[in-house]
Amino acid sequence: MTEAEIKSVTAGTVPASGTQVTAHRRQMQRQSPLYQYALALAAVAGVTLAAFLFTPLVGAHATALVFLLAVVLLALIVERGPILLAAALSALSWEYFFLPPVFDFRLQHFEDAMLVGMYFVVALVLGQLTARIRAQQELERSREEHATGLYLLTRELSQAANSEQLIEKIVQQLEQAFNARAAFIVSTQDNRFQSRGRS
Repeated sequence: MTEAEIKSVTAGTVPASGTQVTAHRRQMQRQSPLYQYALALAAVAGVTLAAFLFTPLVGAHATALVFLLAVVLLALIVERGPILLAAALSALSWEYFFLPPVFDFRLQHFEDAMLVGMYFVVALVLGQLTARIRAQQELERSREEHATGLYLLTRELSQAANSEQLIEKIVQQLEQAFNARAAFIVSTQDNRFQSRGRS
C-alpha cells in the first residue's frame, strides 16, 4: 500500500470511542425538532405561569426582562426555529397577560406598541446570536475531535510492521468510528479483488 493510499484512508476517518459519544448526542439533538419545539413551548408556558406570581411585585415592564432571559437561556440548547417560536410566543404572552389592558391584544399607547416590537426584535436577535455562538463552539469541538482521531490513527499506522497489520489497524479504527463491521478491498497479483478484515 502506497503512502498516498494511506493518506486517503486516514483523511476519511473520524474519532472513535470517547469522542463518539458527544458527537452522537449532538446528532440526536439535531434529529429531534419536535422535542426542541416542545421544549420552547414548555419554557414560555413555565415563565408565563411564574410571571403571574412576581409581576404584581416588580411590574409588567420588568416581567419582559424575565421572558427575555428565558429566550436567551433557551437558545443555549435548541436551534434557531424553536428560538423564533419562543421569541414570538413570549412577546405575545407578555402583551396579552401582563401589559395593560391585560387579557387583550389591544395596545392603548404608542409606547406600549414600541415596547412589544422592540422586545420581539431584541429577543430574536439575542436568541439567534446565542444559537450561532453555540453552533460555532460545536464546530470547533468537532474539528478538534477529528484532528485527535487522525493523530491517533496515524500513530497506530506508524507502528504497523507489515501490510497485514496496517490493514488490520485501519479496519479496527473504521469499526470503532462507525460502530459497524468493516472490510478492506485489496487487489491481488492476478488482478483480482480480495476482502480483508479482522477475524
